[in-house]
Amino acid sequence: MGKKTKKRQEIASAISRPAPASRYGGGTNVHTRAGGGSSFLFGWNPALREPIFDVREGWVGAASRAIDSLQNSGFMSGAVETACGQMIGSGLMLNAKPDPALFGGNEASAEAWAQIAESKFAQWGANPWDCDLGARFTLGQLQDQAVRQYFATGEIVATLPMKKRGDGPALKVNVMPSMRLVQASIMGGPYNQVQGVILGPDHEPIAYAFLNAALVWGIFEQDIVQARTVDGRPVVVHLFTGDPGAVRGITPLAPVLKVVRQIDQLADATLTASLLQTIFAATVESDAPTADVMRALQSDDEQDLEGGQPGDFDNLMKQRFEWYRQTKVDLGNFGKIAHMFPGESLKFNSSMHPNSNYDVFNKSLLREISRCLCVSYESVSNDYSHATYSSVRQASADLWALTIKRRAFYPARMMQMVWESFLEETIETGLLQFPGGVDAFRANRAAACNADWRGPPKPLADDLKAAKAQQILRSEGWVSRDQLCAEYGNDWLEVNRQRAVEKSDDERLGLDPPPNIGGGGQPGDAAKGGEDGEGGAT
Repeated sequence: MGKKTKKRQEIASAISRPAPASRYGGGTNVHTRAGGGSSFLFGWNPALREPIFDVREGWVGAASRAIDSLQNSGFMSGAVETACGQMIGSGLMLNAKPDPALFGGNEASAEAWAQIAESKFAQWGANPWDCDLGARFTLGQLQDQAVRQYFATGEIVATLPMKKRGDGPALKVNVMPSMRLVQASIMGGPYNQVQGVILGPDHEPIAYAFLNAALVWGIFEQDIVQARTVDGRPVVVHLFTGDPGAVRGITPLAPVLKVVRQIDQLADATLTASLLQTIFAATVESDAPTADVMRALQSDDEQDLEGGQPGDFDNLMKQRFEWYRQTKVDLGNFGKIAHMFPGESLKFNSSMHPNSNYDVFNKSLLREISRCLCVSYESVSNDYSHATYSSVRQASADLWALTIKRRAFYPARMMQMVWESFLEETIETGLLQFPGGVDAFRANRAAACNADWRGPPKPLADDLKAAKAQQILRSEGWVSRDQLCAEYGNDWLEVNRQRAVEKSDDERLGLDPPPNIGGGGQPGDAAKGGEDGEGGAT
């Protein structure tokens, strides 16, 4: 073999050998199976696009399907109801925390001002005539509407217009369906409009295009509403969570819409099969023609009405009648054998639905939906048959952090914007005093509006065990009183004030003080323990 031929063979062999490589997806090419990748990935070639285009194309379909599911599916409606209850309860409670530096560094003055502001805000939010543009709902109900819109469409959309009614603040809250934001996109002008959001040079929202209320009467008109006033007061509330570059949100139910449909189809198919087997409870297995069998099931009068004449099948039935007259069929005696006519058998059918696989498959689908909603499977299915204290506690611990996150991202942000607008107006109109007036407020807006929004406490599987654990944490000094009160949705300062009022009233009426169960609450007390060895709590 010549040197050239041998060289060519070596080159061809090197080319034919696959080069060592490490790739995501097992080296599968996007369009071919080159590289020896998994056959399961072959043909799975989704488009790679920015989130703004994915949301724009999928928003209407996902929102309409999610809304239909929430309106017509009992378990979906109940699951979202549970999620809303855990997130906001009857409405988030304000805990104002202005910076004491705005009050000359005096924390007592800052706390006193916060109490007055909280009181005025609570009175305003409890009256639909004062807080709701439509004068129908309290502030807590408006929060509930907003959270429901989040689950249905992935967005909270509202405006904060000024409409004077009576002597109270003119600020009103107008929660709107998210589809009021127009879907049209206009690119290439001085400002880009993407699905109704008008963007500035840095991709920031500067205005919104709404379909106005005349849409109810079939008149399609648009209103352009600025995102903020020239002084920085928020006018439009548009909250969502999206990937980088997105300007609109999409329903969090989008990943499980197919699963919701599968559950409906599974239930319908199982019910249909069960009904069919129940209706056709008994069958006669016979070699006779179907038409003759059906005619045999008719009475003599029904056959005469159809103009039928007795035929061979009627003669056959007469012979069978004679047979059965000589054969006794008695099901009352155990072990009695019933003899049928030769060639015939009577079969009684029993329903085989739902079968053994139905429950397992249905639970798997419900678990996927509950995970997407950040609600436990037991809460979605109302099935606690296999739940234990440990499993419920672990499920609550896993999902509670997600509930807190959603609470902070959606209803709390909405209420913070409402609180900010409320403070600016009441300070500007003199309904609420502030050091330095409205100019000082606008110059220190973030410090003046600082607040926490408290919601319902974390669900507990066993209140007594949770109380013992909290007692140990408090006695060892690992958590503060503020943290423990926050777990129950309370303000520790308000709790202290209420305790002082109750103590004073007990002393006035000569009542005995409540028993001390906790063992003092000093650091190290828990190590001493009580009779049961758990910090003295019983």
